[in-house]
Amino acid sequence: DWERVYDLVQGGIDSNVVRPLAANIFDSNNIEQAFRYMAQGKHVGKVVIKVYNELNPRIRAIRKTWFSPQKTYIITGGLGGFGLELAQWLVEQIFFETNIYISKHDPTNNKQCHALIDYAHEKMAPVGGIFHLAAILQDGLLENLDVQKFQQVIDIKYHGTMCLDSVTREKCSQSLDYFVVFSSISCGRGNAGQTNYGFANSTMERICEKRRQDGLPDIFLQQQQNEIKSAVVSSYVLAEKVQKTSIVTTSLLETIAHILGIKDANTMNNNSTLSDLGLDSLGSVEIKQLLEQNFQYTITHSKDIQQLTVKELKEIDSKKEQKITVSTEEKIFSNTLDTLLPQNTVVELNDYCTKDKKNDNTTRLFIIH
Repeated sequence: DWERVYDLVQGGIDSNVVRPLAANIFDSNNIEQAFRYMAQGKHVGKVVIKVYNELNPRIRAIRKTWFSPQKTYIITGGLGGFGLELAQWLVEQIFFETNIYISKHDPTNNKQCHALIDYAHEKMAPVGGIFHLAAILQDGLLENLDVQKFQQVIDIKYHGTMCLDSVTREKCSQSLDYFVVFSSISCGRGNAGQTNYGFANSTMERICEKRRQDGLPDIFLQQQQNEIKSAVVSSYVLAEKVQKTSIVTTSLLETIAHILGIKDANTMNNNSTLSDLGLDSLGSVEIKQLLEQNFQYTITHSKDIQQLTVKELKEIDSKKEQKITVSTEEKIFSNTLDTLLPQNTVVELNDYCTKDKKNDNTTRLFIIH
């Protein structure tokens, strides 16, 4: 019977009496060579094509982020949209009873930063992680920015990270598992009107790189653009000049479509969410302010804004008779191939290079990209 035959064959294999037939093995990508070799008639045994390996390769398991319930985790700027989402996620990862404390310590002040770490050690538990989310936006074109607007943005980002870095090196280098700063893609690719914000985020990343060189934990996060079917590809060409001509009123849906870069608001599907339409974090803040200031519509989490549908926005807009006042702009200069390519062989920077400025002590700033 079958069982007896199986036992005999298996016994012969174990005793080395039964041996496999001689075979010449070729990989699956060498099928042509296998047939040519067999056509020569010089082989002994079988010509075998190896389709796949006998043993599947091992796949490394994805490590799960874990946070110790015996440690404290500090979130700076934790009452904003990102902060509340991060706090909720941290609680879900710990799986134990969690206590949340709100502190008014200033991370940009070295003394208060020391006091914050000491308070966590004495009243709660050793610090296991720092999450630096605090940020201030002072957007504006470079020509409209001053020292104060630069300083406010840099203080919370750069000086805050510097203080947290130096204090954690001194007081909790052994217990610290995570040192995470929230950066922005604007520091690498740039964004119109956010020179100060991009610079501040870039300095944070340099601090994290220094921590990595010293063997200390560090992560800096940049939120990528959403993947949508009609992606907008940036093109660094000469910007079009515009001038304000008149004041008109527009609906909520048209204003949001303008923020999202959609020319015709009527083309948006009623069931589409703002996330589906490509809303990013900066756009979420702008729409949140728009709803709160003009429609008294309060939203706590940034995720709730991204889940708003076009139909819900129409319902919100229909409840308010007064429309939003915006400025229209008229193009006075349009980019063409002729304008992108210089007409002269030598192009001067601008009139300041040639005009007589002996009586003008103003410092000139030229940026060459």
